[in-house]
Amino acid sequence: MNIERKDLENAQVELTITVDEARFEKAKKAAARKLAREVKIPGFRPGKAPYHIVVQRVGEATVLEEALETLVPQVIGEAIEQEGIEPWSYRYIDLNVESLSPLTIEVIVPLPPKVELGDLSNIEIEQEEIEVTEDEINAVLQNLREQRAMLMPTTGPAEYGDVATIDLVGTLVTGETVIELKGHEVELNPMFADEDETSEIAVAGEEEKSAQPKPDLIRELKGMVLNQTKEFTLTYPEDWPDERIAGRTVMYKATLLDLKRRVLPELDDELAQAVGDFETIEDLRNQVRENLYEEAHQAARSRLVEQVLDKVAEVSTIVYPPAMVEAVIDTHLHELEHQLQVYGLNLEQYLQMLNKSLDELREEYREAAEKDLRRELVLYEYAKERNIEIEQDEYQKEASMALTNLLQSGADPLILQDENLAREIARGLYQRKALNKLVAEVTGQPEEPLFPKEIEEVWRRAEEEEGKQAENAAEAEQETEEAEGEATREPPAAEEETHTEATAEAESETSAESDT
Repeated sequence: MNIERKDLENAQVELTITVDEARFEKAKKAAARKLAREVKIPGFRPGKAPYHIVVQRVGEATVLEEALETLVPQVIGEAIEQEGIEPWSYRYIDLNVESLSPLTIEVIVPLPPKVELGDLSNIEIEQEEIEVTEDEINAVLQNLREQRAMLMPTTGPAEYGDVATIDLVGTLVTGETVIELKGHEVELNPMFADEDETSEIAVAGEEEKSAQPKPDLIRELKGMVLNQTKEFTLTYPEDWPDERIAGRTVMYKATLLDLKRRVLPELDDELAQAVGDFETIEDLRNQVRENLYEEAHQAARSRLVEQVLDKVAEVSTIVYPPAMVEAVIDTHLHELEHQLQVYGLNLEQYLQMLNKSLDELREEYREAAEKDLRRELVLYEYAKERNIEIEQDEYQKEASMALTNLLQSGADPLILQDENLAREIARGLYQRKALNKLVAEVTGQPEEPLFPKEIEEVWRRAEEEEGKQAENAAEAEQETEEAEGEATREPPAAEEETHTEATAEAESETSAESDT
C-alpha cells in the first residue's frame, strides 16, 4: 500500500492511497464468497460457487461494491495509523475512489481545531443600560386586566374586541353557497394590520388591477346592533388561500344574534389581590417592575455574552476543518426535526412547504453555524487556559436544578437514568462557568453568580439542616456509648464502703463470741 500525504491549510490532511493489486483481488474473492452464501446459485452449495460464476450471477458491479465496502475502511484506518494522524472525527472523513486499476482512494481527514487566543485586555465592549419604562409596566398591567375581563351583554354597536354570535350565509353569483353558519361565535378582531388593509384586485371592465380594501369579514360585522341583518359583498384576490372564492365575489347575509363586550376590572387593590399575594396595586406594580427588569437584564446579558465571544474570536487565531461546520448544521437540522414532530411534520414535508431543497436549507444555516462554532472554540480554549473546573457541590446544585425543571415540565422520570443527561448537565455548567469568568475579565465587571441567589439560599438551608442532623446524631451516639459504659462499669465506691463495713461488723461479732 502506497500513501501520499498532503497537509492542507484548513486543519485537514489529504491522503492518496494506492492499494496493492493482490490485496484488491483477494478482497473481491472474499466478497464473492460472501455473496455466494447469501444468493442461491443453482448447482452449488452456499458459498461454494466459483468466482466467475458468482460474477455472472450477481454482476461485477455488485461484487466490487461489496469488496470496496469492506476493504476501503480497513485501508483508510491503516493509512491514518501509519501516518500518525489523530482525526477530529472518523464520521466526517471525505473519501473518493479515484481509480479501480490500481485501486486508488483519495481521502480528506479532518483534524482537531487549533485556537490561539488573542490579547483580551484591549477588547472594547459596548454595554447596555437597562431601563424599565412606565409604559412597559402599564402594558403588563393592562394585559392582566384583559386576562380577567368579564363578558357582559350589550346591544351594540359592535366594536373590535366584542364577542358576537351570528348566522352567516355566503353565496356566489352562480347561486352556490360557500359558507353557512348557524349560531357561530366569533371574536371581532381585525383580520389585517393597518398597513396591510388593501390589495391589488382586478375590477370587471378595467384592464389594470387597482387597490381595493382586502376582504375583511370582521370589518363588515363591526357597527352592527343586536338582531340586525346586514347584506354585503366581498371581492377576493386571485391569491386568496381558499380556492373556492379566490378571484370571486361573495354575497354575504349576516344576522347578529348575541353580542358581549369585555369589561375590564379597575386597576386597583382588588385586582392586585386577585392576581397574587399582593396587598395593594402599588405592590403589584413594583413586582411587575422587578420582573421586567430581570427579563431585560437577562436579554442584555445574552447580547453581552455574544458580543464578548465574537470580539474574542476576532482577535484570536482559529483554524478548524469544514467538517466541524457541517456537524453544527447537522445538529441544527436534528433539532428542527424534533420541533417539527410536535406539529406532526417531518423534514421532507417542511422543505416542500418552503419550496426548498435540503442543500439550500443547509446553506441558510451555514453562517450562523460558523459563528456558533467560533464562539464555542474560543470559549473552550479560554476555559482550558484558565484551568476552569467544576466542583462537586457545583455539579450537585446544577443537577438538582436541571432534574427539578425536567420533572416539573412533565418529562418521563426514566430520563433520570439517561447516561447522556449527566454529560449534558456538566457541559452546560462548564460553559456557564467559563462564560462568567470570560465576560468578567473582558468587561471588568464583577463576575456573575454561578447560581441564582434563591438556589444558594436553598442549599445553605439544606447544609445547615444536614449539619444539625449530623450534630444530633453524634450527640445521640455519644449518649448511647455513655449509657452502655454505665452498664458495664464496676460497682461504685459507696457500695464498696458498705461491703467493708458489713465485713468489719461480722469480724467484730466473731471476735466477741471467741472472747465469751
